[in-house]
Amino acid sequence: MDDFRKAVRYLLDRTTAGSAIPDGPTRMCVHFLQRLQSTPGSPSRAHADRGLGAWYRDVKWRDVASLFLEGSDIIEAELANAERLEPDLGARLSRLASSLPRPEAPPTDPPPELIERFWAVFMPDAVGVRSNWEHRTRELRQRRMVDIESLCSEPIRSPGRELLWTSNVLLTVPDPTTPARDLRLEPDLRRRIEAIDPDKQTHWYDHPVPIGVAPEQNELLHGLGGIAEMLRFEKERRMAGPADRLAVALSVSVTHSGLETVAREYIQSALTQKHGLGDLDVYVFTEADTRRLLEEFLTPAAKLFDLDEPEPDSLAHIFGVDGPYARHYNFLKAISALWQAVRDPALKATYKFDLDQVFPQENLVRELGRSAFELLTTPIWGATGRDQEGNSVELGMVAGALVNQSDIGRGLFTPDVTLPHLPLPPDRWVFPTQVPQALSTAAEMMARDNDDGGDGPDGKRTCLSRFHVTGGTTGIRVDALRRYRPFAYSRISRAEDQAYVMPVLYQPGPPYLRYAHVPGLIMRHDKQGLVDEAMRTAAAGKTAGDYERMILFSHLAEALPWSRDRTRAALGPFTGSFIQPIGVTLALLAFALRILSLKNEEHAEDLLRIGSRRLGPLLSDLQTDPDWVRRTHREELGAWNAFYDVLNHLEQALEAESAEARRLSRRADAILEATKVNVS
Repeated sequence: MDDFRKAVRYLLDRTTAGSAIPDGPTRMCVHFLQRLQSTPGSPSRAHADRGLGAWYRDVKWRDVASLFLEGSDIIEAELANAERLEPDLGARLSRLASSLPRPEAPPTDPPPELIERFWAVFMPDAVGVRSNWEHRTRELRQRRMVDIESLCSEPIRSPGRELLWTSNVLLTVPDPTTPARDLRLEPDLRRRIEAIDPDKQTHWYDHPVPIGVAPEQNELLHGLGGIAEMLRFEKERRMAGPADRLAVALSVSVTHSGLETVAREYIQSALTQKHGLGDLDVYVFTEADTRRLLEEFLTPAAKLFDLDEPEPDSLAHIFGVDGPYARHYNFLKAISALWQAVRDPALKATYKFDLDQVFPQENLVRELGRSAFELLTTPIWGATGRDQEGNSVELGMVAGALVNQSDIGRGLFTPDVTLPHLPLPPDRWVFPTQVPQALSTAAEMMARDNDDGGDGPDGKRTCLSRFHVTGGTTGIRVDALRRYRPFAYSRISRAEDQAYVMPVLYQPGPPYLRYAHVPGLIMRHDKQGLVDEAMRTAAAGKTAGDYERMILFSHLAEALPWSRDRTRAALGPFTGSFIQPIGVTLALLAFALRILSLKNEEHAEDLLRIGSRRLGPLLSDLQTDPDWVRRTHREELGAWNAFYDVLNHLEQALEAESAEARRLSRRADAILEATKVNVS
């Protein structure tokens, strides 16, 4: 513990050197770090306790002060436990402490080797990446290689007819600075929206769309317009028939109680402001719609088939669209299985896109000779093979990549994440997440087919599998979905896409379910629709979400029926870097250092508020019930199994010409149809 205290003392000195810390709430971060660097009973510890105690007595900042007071106690216990279970951690801390400059040494930028020693303690996946970039890139690409044994016998042939396209829109109340007359809404709808209490916020999202926002700033219109344009392009290339339409399932997550009652009507009103959507069939799912599916179809069907599960409460917890991002992400996958069972047996897969992403069709054809639809018809999606560990795998999922709108002029294969520039601020000495992310982006996401003997896959005998994926540009075949039943733990609000495969990483196979990397399946990431304020709020939410992810992923890996180290090794370097034996330590240390590094006090306080709101309740739950993640994850696994069991029994009953099963199937189909909005 002494070596850790020395490291914290150095980090605090470097963070505060030459800069005055405002005498405001962000000073709590200094008190927190002072508490970590001092021994119990010391004058330094007493000083830190008095400082945090003063803020605790301020009701406005009590939750933040409580997080730091309780968090420092959790860290001491976590470090002691980790050093006992992993003796090498103590050795790495010792090497770091012995490398630190003397306290009286003048503050200078630390040498790269010292930063690497910090990384060796807090994020080993970053060690050696900068100095061995080419070697690490080739090594990771080779580790992800799959030797194909059998291509998919029934690949996607018509993406326009065989895919259910899905996305999520985040809705919030109108911007309070926008006059009601400027909201571009029908009078009755405007009155109902004005009646929603802006103080009754129930969920917080990174950058929700304010109702009534100008069309050019509305992500909903941007994303749906991009998909409609994609279809028009495919029709011109004869990859889609003249009469083809796209079915789009759109989940709606709202920030305030009551918004779900006006969401569909608002969306339909907003869509009238966008021309060219006539070839889309848009189905809008709110929390109320998912509740109807649960109450009027899933629960009665479970009773009909005499299943012990699902209990209504267990399904209600997982089957919905509001709250943590994992809920809508799971729903947008699971709805395709229900869709196939009761509405369209010809449906083969689902594909998710984010609303700030579009397919740059002309770029795809110019650089690859293939459009989006042509890329999605690859027989790699659904193929089987063996990974580099000899495991049999099924590539039932598909993953693409992103290129920033500002970078696409340099080519499709321009990474959207690159190595950070030196020097790095102290929070990046302990939490250099951009380093393994840049490696994974270059080695995996930007990998191309290579049939000339290079280090890439040839796309016929070999391909790459992926674990680092983005929320958009991912798909799953319905047959694989129903067989493997993956899901993201419902508490997760950041990187839910990367958590989705974790529960089935090494079960029930082999073969194990994996993502197929499709080179060139790239969407353009557009950000021009976001105003500066939304971008700033989103940045704070994403940063806090990374700290929350660190804690949740670390506990989730402990809840799986195989070792944490096996999960971490499989998902490394990027996704696995969030699975740590000292997850709380790393999250809270990086949180405090990050706030102190922000030059704008308003931005710092934003992150302080948002971070404490996400981390405080999480740590409180884990303190109250240390087995909470393991227990609730097991319950969710049972609930999702029950969901797919209901669909299997329904199909068997329909084949047996059960009248009651037909009635339930028609009921579910009617609920789906009732969510459809008019886009003409």
